[in-house]
Amino acid sequence: MSDVAYKPSPAEVKALREATQAGMMDCKRALEETGGDMEAAKKLLRERGLVPSGTRRLIKVLGRGDVGKALTVHAHKFSGKASEKLAAAGGSAETIASGDGAIG
Repeated sequence: MSDVAYKPSPAEVKALREATQAGMMDCKRALEETGGDMEAAKKLLRERGLVPSGTRRLIKVLGRGDVGKALTVHAHKFSGKASEKLAAAGGSAETIASGDGAIG
């Protein structure tokens, strides 16, 4: 049996998970260890490297497979083949800026 005095509610765990994108059990443990202090739990998760950095990962579309219909694809980068295949199907490849908040 655990000797942890504080037991976070499922709603608290969910709120921390949504705020940090960390794993459910990591969020639960962080809340237990900080006595339910949400900000301290966020800091603890960051210190442990369990929270993705604030920078968004870039998305690159590769040209593997086939495109069977016209699509407009928004991404940070496209391989040459991907752009060719999209254009051949009547679609388009639209590059978005790295700082654009469109991808989450």
